[in-house]
Amino acid sequence: MSAPTLAGPIAIVRSKVPLTDPVGIFRILSDNGLQLVEITLNTPGALAAISQAGAAGLAVGAGTVCSRDDALRARDAGARFLVTPGLVAGAADAGLPLLMGAYTASEAMQALQLGAQAVKLFPANQLSPAYAQALLAPLPQLRLIPTGGIAAADFAAWRSAGCVGVGIGSELRIAEPAGLAGRARACAQAWGSL
Repeated sequence: MSAPTLAGPIAIVRSKVPLTDPVGIFRILSDNGLQLVEITLNTPGALAAISQAGAAGLAVGAGTVCSRDDALRARDAGARFLVTPGLVAGAADAGLPLLMGAYTASEAMQALQLGAQAVKLFPANQLSPAYAQALLAPLPQLRLIPTGGIAAADFAAWRSAGCVGVGIGSELRIAEPAGLAGRARACAQAWGSL
């Protein structure tokens, strides 16, 4: 199975309790237009959930990767891509596509030097599409994916600013299974991937 391209909408699965059916959640998300899904490592039992989803043939990623050891453990559990909240030296040692968190131009440039294929602009709800556009003017090689509290209504503006994807967490409300399929589809449509 080839490595996924870090682009388009990325669903973020974060939970305060272990996921009872990670494969089911992933299938709902992917069946409704969200092909890239990360399970954050601060979710109890995250590595087991990643392993279950990976064994089912799903392109699962690991989020909230905060160290080289996190990256290696996630890879060994079956993660197909990694997402960090900030700059993490050694995360690229896992040999997986890497979306590294950054907030400033200096951090974005450092993320590339640390092996990131794309830069997670985080927390994006403190920024704007105009900020992304300004960042891309001198640094057009950046592949920006804003993440953190972005409303689906704003996805198109981020895309128009030059971002290649968007991280989606709060809009999905994973802890509320009723209506998850509809929320996932609405997010995919808002990005333009459906």
